[in-house]
Amino acid sequence: MIKIHFFDWESPDLDIEGELDTDMDADVFLTQNIRGIRLDSTDNAADMENNTIYWFSSEDDEAKAAEIAAFLSARKRDGGRLHFTVTTETD
Repeated sequence: MIKIHFFDWESPDLDIEGELDTDMDADVFLTQNIRGIRLDSTDNAADMENNTIYWFSSEDDEAKAAEIAAFLSARKRDGGRLHFTVTTETD
């Protein structure tokens, strides 16, 4: 599983789509731009609105996690408040 955790601990709300400059939901945006990933579920830490966790699966989680991290780093708005981690986890 690929875990993408978007967060902005300094803000009460998180605007992932605005920070990535897209009008699509973040999960749709990612699946359209990273071939071979499938959304499994979403979550958040501590039921707060300033973070969102997306769980994706793929045939090669390690390679796709690296591709996602590079893609998000390139898309992230300069000076934006969005932070993220991309990790892989086994069941």
